[in-house]
Amino acid sequence: MHFEFLVTFLIASTLLTVSPGPDIVYVVSQSIAQGQKTGVAVSLGLTTGLWVHTALVALGLSVWIVDTPFVMTFLKILGSLYFAFLAYEVFRKKVNFALKESQSLSFVNSFRVGLFMNLLNPKVSLFFIAFFPGFLFHDTLSPAFQFVVLGGIFWLQATFVFCSAAYLSHRVAKPLFSMPKSLGFFRFLQLGVYAVLIVWLWV
Repeated sequence: MHFEFLVTFLIASTLLTVSPGPDIVYVVSQSIAQGQKTGVAVSLGLTTGLWVHTALVALGLSVWIVDTPFVMTFLKILGSLYFAFLAYEVFRKKVNFALKESQSLSFVNSFRVGLFMNLLNPKVSLFFIAFFPGFLFHDTLSPAFQFVVLGGIFWLQATFVFCSAAYLSHRVAKPLFSMPKSLGFFRFLQLGVYAVLIVWLWV
């Protein structure tokens, strides 16, 4: 049993999660635009999807997905269309950003958005395939079981980091809510994040 591998994995995965990336940027933008409750819901949705990718890696299905160009392309197209739909909803509804908590999206809807964002991103499975094998921590336990343990650790730290980002970003940005001109900026920020997510799927 190599406990130092688990500690190293926890540190490395936390550093990767806090580094600027589409997921954490989306959590921050939603927390600023829609409120802390929405940011937390999106965070939980995103991290819940990690269990699905962990299961795919443990079962070996993620390798098949990555090695099948048609499936990868289909998931990328589906993800792009979903992000484009979310951007259209922001543009169409001209969301009145969360000056009041009651105006934010429902917890369930926000959770669902985060979950679908994660599940429709095949790059998460690709990342797990590349990242997890370097931290196998036991000589006799099956790799599949060890992948599940590593997935659990990754889920735990990612949930903490994302929820913390949702809380802190909302607290820091709250004074800006009283500025009328800031509402247009937050709307533009959301549209920009969706555009980045679409591009990121294909690079």
